[in-house]
Amino acid sequence: MEEIVEPKDPKKYKKEIFKNIEAILFVANQEVSPDDIEKVINKSLDIELEREFLLELMAELSEKYESDEYSFTLMEISDGYRFLSKSEYHKSISHLVQVQSRKRLSNANMETLAIIAYKQPVTKGQIEEIRGVNCDYSVQKLLEKELVTITGRSDSVGKPLLYGTSKQFMNHFGLKSIKDLPKLKEVIPQHNEIGSEQKEEIVPNQEGQQVTEETNQIAESGELDQEKNQQGSGEHGGGAPENEIHEIKATERKGEEVPPGEASPKSEVEGREGEENSDEEE
Repeated sequence: MEEIVEPKDPKKYKKEIFKNIEAILFVANQEVSPDDIEKVINKSLDIELEREFLLELMAELSEKYESDEYSFTLMEISDGYRFLSKSEYHKSISHLVQVQSRKRLSNANMETLAIIAYKQPVTKGQIEEIRGVNCDYSVQKLLEKELVTITGRSDSVGKPLLYGTSKQFMNHFGLKSIKDLPKLKEVIPQHNEIGSEQKEEIVPNQEGQQVTEETNQIAESGELDQEKNQQGSGEHGGGAPENEIHEIKATERKGEEVPPGEASPKSEVEGREGEENSDEEE
């Protein structure tokens, strides 16, 4: 006769269920639904956990973590549960986020790391020749983070140090070997390659001749200048040039010498004043 195995009573495994639920919520990076908790517990402990009993356990856990003894609490979010830190500790958490953000690689460090990865083994001088700036700080930071390592010395003058990627670099980027790095052609568009030349666009002019667009623009600008000069000469017509008109006005203001045989306005006034004075004396 086959033995009949009776299902385990979940209430007898209450403490064990509590610990398993805490472990599930602790490692989860998002809320966990009651359905998922129920499936995991039933499969792990080989029991049949009812939904009503599960909700009772979740309520007890929430009440437990409301105590001041814990810096986090169990919150019901959306359709599930998740451990969250209490508001009293948000300041410390924000400082932690700032410290961790400073540990990220800057653009300069990423550029230096890329050069080392694709050109290794490479000297610091060769890195600076490619980037065009000093790389002492970037190389030092990469060494501190153990992303690059010193592989030896070059045979060139001065025997400078050679740098290459480390095992930590391979683990961080999930690479088995350097050959697994993406090819430059896969990440750099073809039109950004050095040495590519753009052909000048050939457009026909009014006479049917083929000229470049740049030549056509120069020709059009020259025609515009000629039209402006012609319009300027047409406005003056046959009149006196502007330079001559300015000279005539300047002569009248300065009182230049009057040609012989012509009396200036000033001399006529002086003559009239002399005649009046002689009449008064008589």
